[in-house]
Amino acid sequence: MSPSLPNDGAPFSGETFRRVADASIDAIVVIDRGGAIRYWNQAAARLFEYRPEEVIGQYVNDILPPPAAREKVDAAFRHYQQTGSEEVSGSLISGQVLSKSGRAIHVQFSFNVLEVDGEQWAYAFIRDISEIVKLEAKLRHLAMVDELTGVLNRRAFEAQGRQAYSRALRERKPLCVLMLDLDHFKTINDQLGHAGGDRALQRFAECVERSLRDEDIFGRTGGEEFCIALLGNTLEQARTLANRIRLAVAEELVPEGAPKLTVSIGCAQLHAEETGLADVQRRADLALYQAKREGRNRVCVAE
Repeated sequence: MSPSLPNDGAPFSGETFRRVADASIDAIVVIDRGGAIRYWNQAAARLFEYRPEEVIGQYVNDILPPPAAREKVDAAFRHYQQTGSEEVSGSLISGQVLSKSGRAIHVQFSFNVLEVDGEQWAYAFIRDISEIVKLEAKLRHLAMVDELTGVLNRRAFEAQGRQAYSRALRERKPLCVLMLDLDHFKTINDQLGHAGGDRALQRFAECVERSLRDEDIFGRTGGEEFCIALLGNTLEQARTLANRIRLAVAEELVPEGAPKLTVSIGCAQLHAEETGLADVQRRADLALYQAKREGRNRVCVAE
């Protein structure tokens, strides 16, 4: 026999619904066919900072969506009014809304429609997922960024490099690659330890970033090896940038108590017959090793 609850068999009244709804941890909002808010529980009041008496009767899209999104939201609501929107019933939607104070809140809500005594109502259960969104953004960032230097890691660099290669073909733009390798880096590690070496890599990355445009792609591809993809730069422009970076490193990047740190750079431009960024990187890498053989702290350009 199933256990009985207090008031077993008592009717479920409107007052009981309100008490249950107001105890919910999710915001609950009910609107009529015209979009006017007809119910706003206590969780909605806490989340959106409006008391029920401030919003009851107000058009919902004047309250929650950010101004920039209201036209799009209004269009979706007009579609709901015209079609009865059974297709959206039960949908789970994520988006951004505003509180009374203007605070942006990332929410997830389930939208449902029901008919009572011939009148159609829409209701949503709304949950604040701002912390989840922040965590996901942080994890995405960590997945793309080299933890030590803050520049792109190898995987993210290759992914963005493939996109740059596709754009170069589609838009008929030049694409150049710089391969960079710090000279005598083992000496830094031997004399200053790995902490000193790590700081040298960080300072190097900062120094290079000051010379780049926002659209340039810069990543760490190995221990002391870095790569830059330059969409829209000619080979001569890439050579000029490489020399500017080389001089900046030689002038500024001198770890205390260590030999002067310099960088060797190989430069190559995409050829018509090449089928991917990796082809350009291989030629830039050969030019880099030429720079190493010729005495380091120099730029060599692949034909």
